[in-house]
Amino acid sequence: MSLNKSSMLNWHPVITGLPIPQPRTEFVLSKENWWQYLDGERLPDEDIEVLKAAIARLGGYPVFMRTDLSSGKHNFVDACYVHDEDRLMKNLFGLVEQNALHDLWFDSIAVREFIPLDYEFQAFNGLPIARERRYFVRDGEVICHHPYWIEEAIRFYQNSKTWEDTAWRQWLKDLNTESEGEVEILTGYAKMVASVLPGAWSVDFARSKKGDWYLIDMAVAEQSWHPPCENKLTGEKHGS
Repeated sequence: MSLNKSSMLNWHPVITGLPIPQPRTEFVLSKENWWQYLDGERLPDEDIEVLKAAIARLGGYPVFMRTDLSSGKHNFVDACYVHDEDRLMKNLFGLVEQNALHDLWFDSIAVREFIPLDYEFQAFNGLPIARERRYFVRDGEVICHHPYWIEEAIRFYQNSKTWEDTAWRQWLKDLNTESEGEVEILTGYAKMVASVLPGAWSVDFARSKKGDWYLIDMAVAEQSWHPPCENKLTGEKHGS
């Protein structure tokens, strides 16, 4: 099976050398068939040690774990956020399961430096809702940019009382306010990416607690959610 163009294995090696803050990343455990582990087959001990060694090289826990296609972030504490070694195998199972549920035939596991984000509240399964932005680029130019989290996308699980507290809507509004300085910085970063990757892409950024903007994810535009916008990129998924 050919590599999905949106795979991190495709775009990450190209952009990792750019002068843009990015989480340190280790790719490990490339396998042809991950689904067997959903049926109870144990991951070989040598593979577990490879995974632990990669985490150690990143400085230890917590880490952010994903596949080359998805992080399963909507099931945050049971998939991509690995707080300690006790959670490692449980979260690996959860991550593979989340990819399977969305028919994502991934090729590799990536463990990444965990970047504490600038957030106001948590939703889904403990996911920090932070200052995140999605920029669309095409053939060297920035086409448009949008806040990543829209109100209609937010969901609260586990009978969270946050949903009943209307304050979160104001928090989200504040998080989604794009300043001139931010737009200048991220436009510069997005243009760097567009200069080394031809075609149309979405480029996602998140602001850390320290105030730095990190490039955290990318995908081809036609596979990326795009809110209603006057700018059109061929084939991308538009919101309703």
